[in-house]
Amino acid sequence: MNILLIYSTYSGSTGEAVQLASTELTNAGHTVTIKSPLETTPEDCTTTDCILLASPSWDYEGKVGQPHEDFMPLLKSLENTQLTGKPYAVLGLGDSAYQEFCGAVDVLETFMNGRGAVKKIDSLRIDKYFSSHDSPEKVTAWAKQLA
Repeated sequence: MNILLIYSTYSGSTGEAVQLASTELTNAGHTVTIKSPLETTPEDCTTTDCILLASPSWDYEGKVGQPHEDFMPLLKSLENTQLTGKPYAVLGLGDSAYQEFCGAVDVLETFMNGRGAVKKIDSLRIDKYFSSHDSPEKVTAWAKQLA
């Protein structure tokens, strides 16, 4: 399966999680293309077998719990794109001390569902920095389930 993994990061934690997930998926025999949302086109999304979205949650234009700001132009460009039946999954990093813990996950799921895409597995929400606690093990297990 060809998987398009689209991600942005502020501190590097989302990038660490993405690299681990990509390694697991590649080891399972899938082809993974990693792109920034700023590099991703609607055609990239329609021609791949599965889309993975990974983002921290942040404040954007006064709204809490939003995806990384780099996702906003991509979401705008995909507004009129149908992804009917396209499998997707979401990985989010956040801090449970904030009101909208991993709110970016909810925003991205709602967006993808609105385009007709189908969530392949439950989204993974990581609390705090990726390297803390058992986050690497959670990402590994999640990617294996996706594979």
